[in-house]
Amino acid sequence: MDIKSEGVKLLSTNTKLYSRLIEIPGKRQIEFCKEFTDGKWFGKPRFRKPKYKWDKELFKGLRNHLQEIWIFFEKYNYWLDETVLPLIESNSRRVSQKSIIFLLENDIWNTTEVYGKYLIERVQDTTFISYYRFNAKINENEIEAVDKQYIKEWICKDAIKQIKEHFTFLWSKLETEIRVCIEEEYSKKPKITLTTDYLKTQFDLTIKISKNWPEASILSLGRICELWLLFSLGKKHKGYYEDLIKKAEMRSIINENQGKLLYKIKHHYNNLKHKTYYQVEKDLVDELINQFSDIIRISE
Repeated sequence: MDIKSEGVKLLSTNTKLYSRLIEIPGKRQIEFCKEFTDGKWFGKPRFRKPKYKWDKELFKGLRNHLQEIWIFFEKYNYWLDETVLPLIESNSRRVSQKSIIFLLENDIWNTTEVYGKYLIERVQDTTFISYYRFNAKINENEIEAVDKQYIKEWICKDAIKQIKEHFTFLWSKLETEIRVCIEEEYSKKPKITLTTDYLKTQFDLTIKISKNWPEASILSLGRICELWLLFSLGKKHKGYYEDLIKKAEMRSIINENQGKLLYKIKHHYNNLKHKTYYQVEKDLVDELINQFSDIIRISE
């Protein structure tokens, strides 16, 4: 798929998930806690269960969607807004106070993006309710009522409203970034996905150049070996300190002798890359190519 078709698919999923996720705060049981400090009355709405218990399928769908957005931006986007990273980056999206998952699954007071403490002030038949943080009133609301139950319900409903509004704000940021990425003039060119046909072509070229350029041939052979191992192991990239040859042996993709050959190729490949004085003989290259061809049958 191209950037437009991938983006449209993400937007469709975004809309479907929004309609389910926006309902989560309202479905959680909430209770009202009262506090009297320094001559002031405060209301503290809290969820009865501080951690939301996710529906497995919904949570899987959300995480998959966020990962697909991350892959989409990595693939195409030059100008990713840094404030979007806590929403989609796997290391932060569940622990960052600015993330969607953190907002939906934690208690009201846990995130700095939602006010969890309300100052309650009564003047005759009117009640003034303000968010309260760092000994300061924020966004005062005037309510023409003094009924305690009404005030409790108002505060609890407002807490849910805050979460919903901030969730909508964050979710809209994702949608905006996707739409802009689709429509902007400059985007990354999609990476080419290599195939076994590509390896076959590269191996044929490696054989052809071995006579006149044995060094170039061994460099090409080393890369082909690693790509073949990745394909055989079903992996997209090699991790730091990861031994692909050992893994292939453990999974019986290659036997011990074949593993020794691959280590030998890797040894010459690395020496040629990192040692200025190293040279490789043509006869050795021909031997390695022939043995490697017999192992993986890539030349057939």
